[in-house]
Amino acid sequence: EITRPNYYAVELNPSNAKKKIGVEITATERCGIFRISFPENQSRYLFIEASQQSQFNGWIKIDTINNEIIGWNADRQSAHLGPPLPNFKGYFIVQFSQPIKNYATWLNGTFTEGNIQQQGDACGARVSFNADTLLVKIGTSFISLDQARDNLDHEIPFWFFDIIREQTAFTWNSYLE
Repeated sequence: EITRPNYYAVELNPSNAKKKIGVEITATERCGIFRISFPENQSRYLFIEASQQSQFNGWIKIDTINNEIIGWNADRQSAHLGPPLPNFKGYFIVQFSQPIKNYATWLNGTFTEGNIQQQGDACGARVSFNADTLLVKIGTSFISLDQARDNLDHEIPFWFFDIIREQTAFTWNSYLE
């Protein structure tokens, strides 16, 4: 495991896998990019959680044409700090550098293969890929899906992980100097 202000890396060792999955993350102000290295001849699944608690609703949609997932979540993760915000939503866009191979959604632990959309508590999506290396860009917004897309287009307009990592290091260094 490696932790720096501009970079995080970890090797995951799934219980049924022969080799480890490498995950690297770097970020901008409102967006992030992951580089995931899957072992050869292993399953290549990602799970995107839209909501995880019965008191908070979420929505998720898989778009195989544009290789992306969009959604929102009503859980602000800091509800213990203040009163409930009934209209709160955190919006997200998740884009993949490789085509989505297979997909499903889930609701309360029940998967529906081939389903592209799900709403409710404890819901999300599962997608799989053929590539050994996958880049994943994520844009977020508290305003709208369009704003999350604009943030992603502005902050991470390309698929170059190391350039974003270097730019983020420069930003952190300018703050910390």
